[in-house]
Amino acid sequence: MVRSLNKTEGPGAIALYLVLASKICGIATLFSAVTPDLSTLGLLMLSDLFGGFGHFRMTLAFRYAEASRLAPFEYVALLWPVLADVFIFRLELLSAFLLAAPLILIGLAIASAEKSKG
Repeated sequence: MVRSLNKTEGPGAIALYLVLASKICGIATLFSAVTPDLSTLGLLMLSDLFGGFGHFRMTLAFRYAEASRLAPFEYVALLWPVLADVFIFRLELLSAFLLAAPLILIGLAIASAEKSKG
C-alpha cells in the first residue's frame, strides 16, 4: 500500500497521515488511561519521535525497493521489543516465544533465499 501511495504522495505526507491517525486515536484514549508523570511522558514523546522517523525511512525504502525485498527488515524489527523486554524490563521469555522465534527466522531465511534466486 505504501508503495502505491508513493506514486502520488511524498514520504513526508505518508508519514504525516500515519502520525495524524495515531494521534487522533491516542487523544480518544487520553482521558481513560492513567496520566503519566513528566519523565514517562518525555520517554513516550521520544519513542514517538523515533517511531515517526523510522516510519518515514521505511516509506522511502518502499519507494525504491519491492515490498518482498524489504520484508526481512520487518521481521528483524521483532528483535528490538524482545531485547527491550529482556534487558530493560527484565521479563523472562515464554516457552511459546522460544518455540516461535526459530520458526520465524527459518521462514525469513527461506523467503530471503527464494528472493535472491529470482
